[in-house]
Amino acid sequence: MRSHGKVFESEFFGHRRGAFTGALRDRPGRFHVADGGTIFLDEVGELPSTCSPNCCACCRTASTSQSARDVARKVDVRVIAATNLDLREEARARRFRQDLFYRLNVFPLELPLSEPGKMTSPAGSAFRRASVEAVRCSTLRLMKEDGDRLQRYDWPGNIRELQNVIERAVILSKAVASS
Repeated sequence: MRSHGKVFESEFFGHRRGAFTGALRDRPGRFHVADGGTIFLDEVGELPSTCSPNCCACCRTASTSQSARDVARKVDVRVIAATNLDLREEARARRFRQDLFYRLNVFPLELPLSEPGKMTSPAGSAFRRASVEAVRCSTLRLMKEDGDRLQRYDWPGNIRELQNVIERAVILSKAVASS
């Protein structure tokens, strides 16, 4: 059985046929697939420590390899990473690899997603438009009381929770309109 770190490594950097039980064919990793584009590492603070050295090496050398026997392959990938942890503090406490932190910390954006009212207007509007289009609902109007309630809510699930609430409202409004 493979460890979580090996699963991440296989996902990020790919693997060769026969590298482990169940590896029936060569498989490119996400960094290879993203070559020439962008890769989004969600919850990078939860990255297993066994995978951190390879991620750091990839960021440092702009190359990856699927196994120790492989010649490194150059990749041109923009890395965007997100986390709900304070990575500076995690790196300081040595719970997150410091050199990886400094490689990822090129252009940090801190978003106060859990503060009431901070994200509902622009993000909510974008999610509403996308949801309305996806379910082919012609309009969705938000009553003032509902907007005020959205502004006051703490959003412990952050942007994902807001997106789900908006999508649910669009689906329910279409169901009500069609009955």
